[in-house]
Amino acid sequence: MDELNLFQVDCEAKLLQALQRHSASLENRRIEGVRERFVVGNIDRLDLDIYIYLDGAEINGFDVDCRFEAADFDSLDCLRDAFIKKIDELLNSVAA
Repeated sequence: MDELNLFQVDCEAKLLQALQRHSASLENRRIEGVRERFVVGNIDRLDLDIYIYLDGAEINGFDVDCRFEAADFDSLDCLRDAFIKKIDELLNSVAA
């Protein structure tokens, strides 16, 4: 079962839009997990791994460990926006 929930689909779509703005891409995208399905991939220009869970997201890599958990945000839309904002910041730091 490789189905994603609405949050995951929306979050991944916004991620891909952000990456496109920076001429970056999501590499090695796959769906993993047994009890909870989640999206995994690598941002090519940053050498970072991203994870999009049912109600959260994560960015990991050298010197980066950012977790976005539902309990820390007023809504999943706010969580998604914070995740995308962090991706934008990281990509802007590479471009500078």
